[in-house]
Amino acid sequence: GKEACAKIISTEFTDKCDTFQMELSSAYDVKGLESLKRTFLYSRQGNGSLTVTDEVSMELPGSFETACVTAGTFEKKSESSIVVSSGKEKILVEFSSDAGEIEISSFEIKEEMNAKIKPLRIGFKLKNPVDKAYIKLKFSPL
Repeated sequence: GKEACAKIISTEFTDKCDTFQMELSSAYDVKGLESLKRTFLYSRQGNGSLTVTDEVSMELPGSFETACVTAGTFEKKSESSIVVSSGKEKILVEFSSDAGEIEISSFEIKEEMNAKIKPLRIGFKLKNPVDKAYIKLKFSPL
């Protein structure tokens, strides 16, 4: 219903970076979910980057993950980064958390689409249950 919506918490736009934060918990039917904040930070420094941080707070420890979707492929570069490719284009995705190890998974999204692409969901899941944590994904051009 219309209760399931993002609520804008804050915005800040400067010459160096833009920040946009929203509360998403009303969009998820998860027992004990107290807060789910997503922050977008676009930096104009260097070649530019986009950092997306999901921050969760739950009554009891539970699983927590975030994801990105691509029309391309990906390969693991290090324990904390992947490279996403589509044709000649590549982007570095660095991931981190304050709550330990992150496991990566992926699957093809199978939905009827007019486009000929096959979207791939790349999941970033904390290995252990948490009651408070964040997962940060930083996207930088290569």
